[in-house]
Amino acid sequence: ALGGISGGLLTGQVGLAFPASFTAIQSLALYVLAIMSGAHLIDMAVFGAVLWVAVPELLKRWGVPQDWGFVIFGVLGVQALAGRGNLGAAIRNFWHSRSTVGVGIAGPVPSGEVLTPGEPVLEVRGLSVSFGQVKALSDVDISVPSHGVLGVIGPNGAGKSTLVDVISGFLPQAAGTVLLDGRPLTGSPTRRAR
Repeated sequence: ALGGISGGLLTGQVGLAFPASFTAIQSLALYVLAIMSGAHLIDMAVFGAVLWVAVPELLKRWGVPQDWGFVIFGVLGVQALAGRGNLGAAIRNFWHSRSTVGVGIAGPVPSGEVLTPGEPVLEVRGLSVSFGQVKALSDVDISVPSHGVLGVIGPNGAGKSTLVDVISGFLPQAAGTVLLDGRPLTGSPTRRAR
């Protein structure tokens, strides 16, 4: 679908529809570029577009055949698919780490140190939500300790998303209480996040 839209935009720019204007290898290279740069990140989609234009221009200046551009995109795309991240995420992480140096942000916990769960930080008591005659949640009680992790699992329709929506304030019509550090968590989602 994205290739078809791109081809339509290219046809509008060129004025005529030629199969050679948008070849299969170009379509594949654009797909790999989207994976490699992280097109789900807006700034990295722009970065990918800059790469799409800059790499062929640099190759032309250096006298390298244009086909090597596809090789470069292919290698970076394979790395993105096989690795833990992509070039866009790596650039973002590098930029973020440079901008937060000296700000006092706590680093990761050393791998040898295990923190034991402490006192409850988030407590949910008697949470109930109904949509008409359908009870999505009924008297839910949970407690999330400090330094702890709580997993909520269940089949589709069990109410997992509804639980998160109620805690975060997106469904204010719920019954029950939500406490954060012993204080009632009320108000809009923005206020709760703060």
